[in-house]
Amino acid sequence: MAKHKAEIIFGIHAVESLLRRHPEQVLQLWVQAGRSDKRMQVIQDLATAQGVSVETCSRDVLQKKSSHHKHQGVVARIRARETSQPDLL
Repeated sequence: MAKHKAEIIFGIHAVESLLRRHPEQVLQLWVQAGRSDKRMQVIQDLATAQGVSVETCSRDVLQKKSSHHKHQGVVARIRARETSQPDLL
């Protein structure tokens, strides 16, 4: 069975924008435990409304998922972008 390729994005604005514009691309969302501000609530509400799985986890887990980039407490696994000419990559 082939696995679906996926990419990771992170950060409040990037994740919120994707949930608003292309929610079908978001496969899973991880949010930082203890973070319950308005911006994070908006993201969680958007994800829930679109049927996206939301998991709460520690900052350390988010650090690993984001390859130690600044994630602002939110990381998403999204469908990999398809290219029309894979030879050019």
